Amino acid sequence: MFGKVLIYTNPTRDSDGAITARVEGYLKKNGVMTVTYSDGSEFAQDCTVIVAIGGDGTILRAASISGGRPVLGINAGSIGFMTAFDADECESRLGEVLEGRYNVSEHMLLDVEVLRGGRRIIGATVLNDAVVTGRHVAKTVTLDFLNDGSYMARVRGDGLIAATPTGSTAYSMSAGGPVVDPALEAIILTPVCAHNVSAPSFVLASSSVACIRCISEEGLLITDGIQRFELCAGDEVVVRKSDKSCRLVRLQKYSFYDIINKKLFDGR
Repeated sequence: MFGKVLIYTNPTRDSDGAITARVEGYLKKNGVMTVTYSDGSEFAQDCTVIVAIGGDGTILRAASISGGRPVLGINAGSIGFMTAFDADECESRLGEVLEGRYNVSEHMLLDVEVLRGGRRIIGATVLNDAVVTGRHVAKTVTLDFLNDGSYMARVRGDGLIAATPTGSTAYSMSAGGPVVDPALEAIILTPVCAHNVSAPSFVLASSSVACIRCISEEGLLITDGIQRFELCAGDEVVVRKSDKSCRLVRLQKYSFYDIINKKLFDGR
């Protein structure tokens, strides 16, 4: 697996480059070719794996350029649900990976597109979530939610989150949505501070096609917290399971529930 490694670092999480230097040095010492990547630089097409150094946001950005290559996340952020291990243990854990003691897990992605007057305007593929909200802070937005063409509800509030199981522990969970095992396939729709919807979330089958229709004049679509697109009244955000998937490197002893216990409940 480790032919050439592309190292993708979040400079705000590794400001002095110390973690990157440790990772690069260890890999080179063990005969692994490395190349570093920064936004705007040429992507190394012959790399076989991406090592992402940062938090979950870094994983999202690395996944967006991975082209299906496995992503190994090293946590230099605050939570790091999607990372394989923390930066302070990178040499020992990298040793495990180089010895072949790892698994590659497949994570469901969502294809998101905006239709305006029935015509496709933009599209994106997300690992965590797509959020439809208002353009202005402290101003509510009105959205209609449809599933497979059937009207489900009108949501008035701060917005609506369409999340994958992987993204269920991110913004969706903060908004009251369920924690969903990333080994499952589902689409989670979670209203944000809704005035008129009593159900905290809708969990849809992965075969569903969800549609969020913007009723308000000024809406905003945010994909994986990275890309933003302004919506107008009548625009439809269509969400469905992608044919692609994201591949994350996991240590063999990795357990999603151990991570939940450690990250959310302080190991208690």
